[in-house]
Amino acid sequence: MIKLKIKKDPLVTALVCGSTKKTDGRIHFFGLVDKLSSYIMELTHYIKDLSKLDDDTNNLIINDLHNIVNELSKIMGIVAGSKAAFSDDNVLYVINLINKYKSSEEKLSKFVLPGNNLLSAKTHIVRTITRECELQFANIYETLNFKDLKEQKTDNNIDNRFDYIFEYLNKLSLYFFELALTFE
Repeated sequence: MIKLKIKKDPLVTALVCGSTKKTDGRIHFFGLVDKLSSYIMELTHYIKDLSKLDDDTNNLIINDLHNIVNELSKIMGIVAGSKAAFSDDNVLYVINLINKYKSSEEKLSKFVLPGNNLLSAKTHIVRTITRECELQFANIYETLNFKDLKEQKTDNNIDNRFDYIFEYLNKLSLYFFELALTFE
């Protein structure tokens, strides 16, 4: 028979750089990013089943979504304390995706209803969860003074990874907005 071993402090959880309480904003951020990743992966199945775009385009989008999920995992690792690289290249990747699917060069003149079809609606849900992740990252950035961390030098370079994460999450929600319009 297996005997259950209860933690001394059930509020403590492990991170790459040690441990923290489960009430730490980073833990909430990890949960939101995990939720976002799950919804992105669900979206890939809807693309396969519902997209009216050609198969090659659908496969490119699905591949891009898989890359985004990998980058989100890397972001969680960085926030947890890993030394993984994250730079302007990551942000430029998303900007290039935005430009690839930008529905129009003109500014929108009216409010966009989120989701005129199921695939577009699912994509808008992913966009809103991305915004939640960005806002939670803002909270932990401010609370944990990541700003001070970027002043520390790593390999003779200033650590700007946290600024790039901000920009990445912001641009990622714009990408999902453009993708949703593409599906409409």
